[in-house]
Formats: sequence, structure tokens, C-alpha cells
Amino acid sequence: MTIERLKELHERKPFQPFTVHLADGEKVRVAGPEFMWRPPNSRTFYVSTGGNGEGTIHYIDLLLVPELTTGPTNVKRKHNGKH
Repeated sequence: MTIERLKELHERKPFQPFTVHLADGEKVRVAGPEFMWRPPNSRTFYVSTGGNGEGTIHYIDLLLVPELTTGPTNVKRKHNGKH
């Protein structure tokens, strides 16, 4: 995966949610552009999932991302016991 492809999806207008597929099989959904941050000149990026302080911050190395996909997804969310 290239940083250019990640940047293209992140900056798309209008934004389309996309999924980051990790090498270990985990999937991380980027629901909106405000949920992802890319430091300049870095191959790492951050994705926030959830909201209201109950989500998770994923620190991702682009070298561990074999695929980025758009469209519907079946992202499995970890259940933390809260309802």
C-alpha cells in the first residue's frame, strides 16, 4: 500500500468511509476524515474508532496494510462489556 493511496482516500471529496485491512486480519474503519491523522513525512497514521471518549486510537504502520477498501464492511468491533 502506498501513502499516496491512503492520502487519496483520506482527502476524497465528498468523503467516502473506507476500511484499513491489517496484515493480521484486523479491519479498522475510517468513518470520516476527522477520524484519521497522518503526520507529515511519515509512513504511520492514526485512526480513532468509536466516539464520546469510548473509542480506540489505532496507531498503524503503512507497511502492515496490504489493502484499503471503500464501501460497506463487516468490521468486527471488540466488545468491552459496556452497553
